[in-house]
Amino acid sequence: MELSSPNWVIDSDLVCFSPSVHAAVIAINEAVDSGRVEVTVEALKNPNALLTDLQEALMSVYQEMLHQTASRRLGYTQFITPCFRS
Repeated sequence: MELSSPNWVIDSDLVCFSPSVHAAVIAINEAVDSGRVEVTVEALKNPNALLTDLQEALMSVYQEMLHQTASRRLGYTQFITPCFRS
């Protein structure tokens, strides 16, 4: 599996994250690619994703925004991670 697919929303090429976080990032991207909100919800809720304060009522909005971002092939890591690329 390629870790930096050009249409993935969240780039897994970050040096500050552990392998479990990389796996969570991959799962989120694959879930968004699937287009199924329930799959994305499970991936976002994975504790290894390190996402907090997710709001249940906004899950379909998260899916849509992540999907739109992936469609435009924008990197999303700059918005969700405190780490910098090396």
